[in-house]
Amino acid sequence: MQLTRHAWAVGAEVRHCCTPLPPHAEPRVLAEVVLEEADRRLAQPRLGTVRCAQMHARQVRARYERLSRLEAAQPAATPP
Repeated sequence: MQLTRHAWAVGAEVRHCCTPLPPHAEPRVLAEVVLEEADRRLAQPRLGTVRCAQMHARQVRARYERLSRLEAAQPAATPP
């Protein structure tokens, strides 16, 4: 359950980072694909097995990877 909640929290951050990017920007499109796949997998019932926990951990890792790439794609803020 903790992995699932964490995955949803990271997903929310990924979605937030997608907002300023143009709709057809490659980082945004790839992030949306990863999120859709992860959302589909995370919505499946939890089985309480090691395999299920591993799958959820992979979804968390995929979301963090996408978050890192989105943060790198963000335009640099100019100092005031």
